[in-house]
Amino acid sequence: MITKQEAHKSAVEFLNNHQVGTVSTADLGGQPFSSAVYYAVKDDLTVYFLTSHSTHKHQNIAKNNRVAFTVGFGPEYIAVELRGRAVAVEGLELDVAAAMMIKVQLQVPMVRWPVERIEALKKGGLVMYKIIPEQATFLNLNSDEHVESLAD
Repeated sequence: MITKQEAHKSAVEFLNNHQVGTVSTADLGGQPFSSAVYYAVKDDLTVYFLTSHSTHKHQNIAKNNRVAFTVGFGPEYIAVELRGRAVAVEGLELDVAAAMMIKVQLQVPMVRWPVERIEALKKGGLVMYKIIPEQATFLNLNSDEHVESLAD
């Protein structure tokens, strides 16, 4: 069976090898909403993403900061699922998170990307959120030896 440390290391490595995940929010009435986002991740599984003040996810987080975040791509059946709270990033942490997002941008071959508007963060047009994970699941059904899955 996979250990907590092995699962954590594998989850961070998996997240660092991808750039797009899904953030799921809910409004006060419980109506769910999911949105694909570019993200950056720290070794402690804190996830950063940008959004505009006009988006459903921002409006939902402002009223209910409980979120889920998932990254999983085929053809392999490997996924990381996080549940926790989304909090707006400020101060020095914002500079660090913005630098992390710019590094992600360099990996994504797109003409237009939200990070191009990083200056809008300073003007208030965008908000950088961090997801503070309270529960994490690493799932790997691709293993020939054994299924690796651990939630904590």
